[in-house]
Amino acid sequence: NWVMVDEPLAFCRASSNSLTRNSSQMLADAEIVIARGFSADSRVKHPVTIHANGANSADGRTASEALAWFAFWNAAPDCGGGSGSINP
Repeated sequence: NWVMVDEPLAFCRASSNSLTRNSSQMLADAEIVIARGFSADSRVKHPVTIHANGANSADGRTASEALAWFAFWNAAPDCGGGSGSINP
């Protein structure tokens, strides 16, 4: 759940050539990371049963939803900065 706060909790600064400014690359990387998060990890020898196959989607959250929210979050500053929308 989101809550409103009256002050900044953190500041983030990115230069114009920062990798975080490359929305298309960020989205491509996020797709890989989110897919990994929703799948089994062979490096974990004794995973908790509910997470043995990655993130639990029983609460209604899916990898597709996570990627959609990330794309929205990632595109907002890109569009706000005048770059237009990203093209996945």
